[in-house]
Amino acid sequence: MEEKDEIRLQIFNGDEYNKWKFRLKLYLQMKKCNEVVEKETRPSTITEEAWNTKEIKAKNYIVNSVSNTQLELILNEETAREMILKFDSIYGTKSSANKLLSTSKRRLLELKTNESEDPMEFLNKFEAHINDLIRCGETVTKVDKLNYLLLSLPQSYSYIVDIIDACLLF
Repeated sequence: MEEKDEIRLQIFNGDEYNKWKFRLKLYLQMKKCNEVVEKETRPSTITEEAWNTKEIKAKNYIVNSVSNTQLELILNEETAREMILKFDSIYGTKSSANKLLSTSKRRLLELKTNESEDPMEFLNKFEAHINDLIRCGETVTKVDKLNYLLLSLPQSYSYIVDIIDACLLF
């Protein structure tokens, strides 16, 4: 008798694709069917029967971890890899336009601290937003990170921006 899975995939409804995809990849690895998503063709070391079994398992895990709205987008895809590539084409943030519109960047730009907030809590939130942006494919340099941090400061801390600008002149 097969053991019941203790790990359940969250249902992907169109939000936070990169996080869902990360969870899915780990789940498929655990279920030993990740190759069908990762490889373009069947390796010669895997029999066709074993490959087909992995394919059916992966497709079922994908289909059962998406909402009906998302399922509509992949109904015509024949393989698990094609399903993921379809989602990548829709939700992947590869182009500059998509990056500018990404939720992660918008959240980072909207992040503001206030004088009464615990600095460590704020910095943890800030780092989480930076990491989200990086996972979306954005390159974040140290200067970018500094600029985002300075943008998040309240108006009463504007003197810090002036001090940093002065230091950068030297």
